[in-house]
Amino acid sequence: MALLNPMKDIANRSPVWAAMTEFFRDTALTDRDISHIAKICAASPYSVDELEWIMFTEVWPAFLPNLMAIAGEWAGWDEDFIRGRILDCYKPRFYLSWRLNPLKRYFCQQWPSVVQRVKHVRTAVPSCGR
Repeated sequence: MALLNPMKDIANRSPVWAAMTEFFRDTALTDRDISHIAKICAASPYSVDELEWIMFTEVWPAFLPNLMAIAGEWAGWDEDFIRGRILDCYKPRFYLSWRLNPLKRYFCQQWPSVVQRVKHVRTAVPSCGR
């Protein structure tokens, strides 16, 4: 996996970041939310492994505090805020699978559903090239 530094890949990362922040709102994800996240991720140039990396090394560190807040954000954030927050928090990180972290497993228990739908969308659309 050779992902570009996010600061050099903002155009591709921004919609993916925005979709992934749905996991960090103070509301439960619906089936519609999961489908939306998967659709955005499937349209991106990233492999499933790269999407996982983005989720847990870029979005997670920037937006986890919202999950820990007594009254976290429930309406969502605009893309400028998301981009700024992720880039401000970004630093190269060692990544150990999210499955080994109980906090990540709890808060992102629907991540496998997103991955499954990404794979489904990509195999259902032959022109996707993945």
